[in-house]
Amino acid sequence: MHSGAVDLTPHSDSDKPNRLNNLGNAFLIRYGSLGELSDLEDAVTRYRDAVDLIPHGHPGKPRNLTNLGNALLTRFERLGELSDLEDAVSKQRDAVDLTAHGHPEKPGRLNNLGNTFVARFECLGELDDLRDAISRLRDAVELTPYGHPDKPIYLDNLGNAFRVRFEHFRELSDLEDAISRHRDAVDLIPHGHPRRSRSLHGLGISFYARFER
Repeated sequence: MHSGAVDLTPHSDSDKPNRLNNLGNAFLIRYGSLGELSDLEDAVTRYRDAVDLIPHGHPGKPRNLTNLGNALLTRFERLGELSDLEDAVSKQRDAVDLTAHGHPEKPGRLNNLGNTFVARFECLGELDDLRDAISRLRDAVELTPYGHPDKPIYLDNLGNAFRVRFEHFRELSDLEDAISRHRDAVDLIPHGHPRRSRSLHGLGISFYARFER
């Protein structure tokens, strides 16, 4: 259905980028279910086409950049091509820069950029990437009000970044920060919620790292 909508929409149509973005979403969802690399390749292509077609200044541009960045990071995780990782960082940074302060999607885009910096640090070992990751993830947490359903996700990602820094530099303060963020995430998630186990897992790993130290 999405593919037909894209094929029938001329490039001059202002809705073409949105339809390409939706088609990219469909391919990425199918990739997540079936693991077929061709679906991931198609997702990246459609997202890139959407970004290229949408003009600068259009309010939908940051969303399309975010989706392209996420797909590129997923392809890097699958194939290990550094160019995909570099491109993912670039697209996520552009998405953040184009999103106004106070916009409800700003924290999520900061979170995506932070996660991408963590991935690049783990690949290349550049300390600046880890510093940038923690800075962006901290901003995502601070900009998200209590009660927002994504607050625990951002807290866990910040905790993970602190734990990564502890594992490389063995500063106990980083591990304490990791434990604190994971504990906050757990406290915000009600008992019985399916995501609570992930936050408990992150907290447990951090406690174990402190025990081993």
